Amino acid sequence: MAELPVWRIPANLSAILEEEGEWEDPRWDPITLTVFGGISYKGRDIECWEATFSPGDDYFDDLNKALEAAGIDANGYGWLDVIESHLTKRNPDLLARLNSLDTELATCVIWVESEADCRQLIEAIWTILNNPEGPLAGAA
Repeated sequence: MAELPVWRIPANLSAILEEEGEWEDPRWDPITLTVFGGISYKGRDIECWEATFSPGDDYFDDLNKALEAAGIDANGYGWLDVIESHLTKRNPDLLARLNSLDTELATCVIWVESEADCRQLIEAIWTILNNPEGPLAGAA
């Protein structure tokens, strides 16, 4: 399995979010980790910690074949189902805090409201994408 990148969030993240509105960490490729500030959600001001990837990227060719062989659509919604199934078994508490309304056919978008939850989410997605037994190992 590919080595998990070191979790490294800038010490001045609040200042970055205040000035630029967002911060992005590409080290998790093919996952993009983005943090958004200045977000209002359900009447609360939050930081949005988002994990995004595009299942149509070349990286996903073999992974998508495994999904399709299992009867799962190899698109953003199918990948969301795989991630949710994985979390149902391994981290149901985190599953309850996920937001995925922005997921679409071309992109899987999942966000949470805290750094701790995002770290767990990113690590779960990384594990799924890099599992030598395939993306469905441990999810079914």
